[in-house]
Amino acid sequence: IWLHIARELTEQWAHHQHICGAVGISSLTEARFVYPVLSTYVRALPQTYRDTTAPNDTLVKLVVTGEGGGVWHLVREGEKWTLYADTDLPPTSTLSMDADTAWRMFTKGLEAETIRQRADFEGDRALAEVMLGTVAIIG
Repeated sequence: IWLHIARELTEQWAHHQHICGAVGISSLTEARFVYPVLSTYVRALPQTYRDTTAPNDTLVKLVVTGEGGGVWHLVREGEKWTLYADTDLPPTSTLSMDADTAWRMFTKGLEAETIRQRADFEGDRALAEVMLGTVAIIG
């Protein structure tokens, strides 16, 4: 049931943000709203990377700054990628962006080139850029 609740939350929140953007106001952008939305969206990362091969223990780190941001770690384990809140592994690649850019990336609200301009890359850039194709919207 958690996935159903998370889907409802992210859908309502994203629609709310689109309306706010259209009328020029800011609402529900505090950490208590943004962090749960981003925490749900990042669950799409293992699916995004499913066809990306890398050695075991390869770590792609996502750092989201600002209100409601956080840090997530995507680790290659055998034939799959697994998402972790924390790990002792050194990152192979790190992608950092603000929370506004992150939620828009996950919902196809920004073109990849715009995200590249707003984000910071460290390490293996090609590996981090796979993340730019993430679609976290659940239909």
